[in-house]
Amino acid sequence: HPPAFVPACGLGTRFGGSAKLAEPVDGFPILQRTLVSLRAGGASRLLVGVRPGDRSLLPALLPVPGWAFLEIPGWEEGMSASYRWVAPLFPPDVPFILACPADLPWLRAETVARVIEAANASPGRMVVPYHRDRPGHPVAVPAALLARAGELGGDEGFRRWRDDAHAL
Repeated sequence: HPPAFVPACGLGTRFGGSAKLAEPVDGFPILQRTLVSLRAGGASRLLVGVRPGDRSLLPALLPVPGWAFLEIPGWEEGMSASYRWVAPLFPPDVPFILACPADLPWLRAETVARVIEAANASPGRMVVPYHRDRPGHPVAVPAALLARAGELGGDEGFRRWRDDAHAL
């Protein structure tokens, strides 16, 4: 079972403010719904990247087992800062991680399980689920690509390598 990294450092500007991840959807905070689906789908642990000193998400995390905060220095640069900072924290024997935005309240555990299954069947390849011909999440990022996180910049995730990915 792979670990999942969930960057949650953003200011929620597309949503109108930083409280986005605490907003309820069907009675539960957005972040909590995302994390519950990741765990139910097979993620072994949940590493949540936050702004240094930010504990505003703690209430959404408490009911979910297996999580840890990771304070991301330089988070202002964008998503790439999160991936560059977290990549070296994973031991080399981790074949892949799940990368998933924090704001996916309708993420299905079945999707997570399918991504994990495909990543286990396609060692060394990134796995991207698609819905209605659009790439989605979580993305299985193999160790070799995770090691290249230093090449990322700005608000960029692993999208640049998606063309070589295994599509679900």
